[in-house]
Amino acid sequence: MTNERSSLDYPFPHLDLFSSLAIHFHRHSLPSSFTSIVIAAVPTRSRAREIALQALFQEDLNPRDSRDQLAPFVQARLQDEDLREFATSLVMGVMRNREELDQLLETKAENWSLPRMAATDRNVLRLGAFEIRYTDTPDRVAINEAVELAKRFGSKQSSQFVNGILDKLIDHD
Repeated sequence: MTNERSSLDYPFPHLDLFSSLAIHFHRHSLPSSFTSIVIAAVPTRSRAREIALQALFQEDLNPRDSRDQLAPFVQARLQDEDLREFATSLVMGVMRNREELDQLLETKAENWSLPRMAATDRNVLRLGAFEIRYTDTPDRVAINEAVELAKRFGSKQSSQFVNGILDKLIDHD
């Protein structure tokens, strides 16, 4: 019997799927002379936003079951009660205000409808727009956090796309 791993196994089984894949792809994008990977600790509220994004992504693609699964999903991924509450409040706030957020984003995303957007980008935008409109998070912090989520989970152009649309939501006085 061998201990070889299947190619279908997650590269880092102690992490959730999104974190595991992000680290895996990051490692493989490094020059071949690098033999190790350095994983920086994710700031705590940033980690809560990642979990919120994952829950929103699930809700977007499979809406019938995700609300019932939100509490166990968040609890399994965040140990700190304050972070659980923060992540849950983000998800519930986006879901509660989704129609208004979607209309707002469509007016700012010239030549783009939300259904045409990648699901990841769409949910990063909803999360960022919710923080800008409804929370006490400073606008620039909300945009920067959304851009970081887009870099981590979106395509190559996602961060610029998210930054450009969310920037249109704030006053530039």
